[in-house]
Parts: sequence; C-alpha cells; structure tokens
Amino acid sequence: MYVQSYNYINMKINNSKIEGIGLILLLLSFGWQAFQQDISDLAKDQQDYQIHEKLDNIWNVITDMYTHSSSNTSNASTKVNIEAALENWKLYGNILSERTTVEYQAKLFLTIQIILYILGSICLIIPKFRNEKH
Repeated sequence: MYVQSYNYINMKINNSKIEGIGLILLLLSFGWQAFQQDISDLAKDQQDYQIHEKLDNIWNVITDMYTHSSSNTSNASTKVNIEAALENWKLYGNILSERTTVEYQAKLFLTIQIILYILGSICLIIPKFRNEKH
C-alpha cells in the first residue's frame, strides 16, 4: 500500500513536470512562430524593395530619354546618373541567391517551430495516458 501510494505521488509529480515542459515548449513554439513570421515578412519586404528600386531606375531612364527627345514639348529636363543606376542594378540571378538564403532561414525557423510544437504536444499528451493506467 505504501509503495503504491509513493509511486502514485511520484507519477503525479513527474506528470506535472512533463505537462509543464510541454506547456513551455508550446509557448516557445508560439514565440518562435512570431519570430519566423518576422523573417518571412522581411524577405517579402526585401523583394518588394528590389522590384521598386528597379522600376524607379527604369522610370528615371525613360523620363531622361523623353526629356532629351524631340517629342518633349514641355521643355522639362531631367538628368539621370546612369553609373549610379548601374551600380545598384542587380541581375535576377544575384537577387535569387540572396533570396534563397533568406528563404532557407525562414524554412529552418519553421522546422524548429514545428518540432517545438510537436514535442510540447507530446509532453501534454503523455501524462493523460499514464494516468489512465493507474
């Protein structure tokens, strides 16, 4: 009788600890998800910035070409620094390699978040089955 009640109390303590660890892992998983979402948002913002930078460069060159053409009847004038535009211009292959690094990091963080969630869930489920046996 004494051994049985000792084992039951010991199991209760262990179950509480397991559940506590599970809850901590689930909380970490949630926090990690928020962090992972920030990384994904940064990747999207980076892509948008690169696209808009290219569009701005194209617009400036077209505007410069127009202002220096005979079609310009407004006498408006612009000047484009082609060297600066070419320095900032990135080929898609270079952009893709930068994007691949960020996407790899986002996938890695997502994998970690999934692992934390699964481990936390398992830690919450195990004590429920252990209780049913006794």
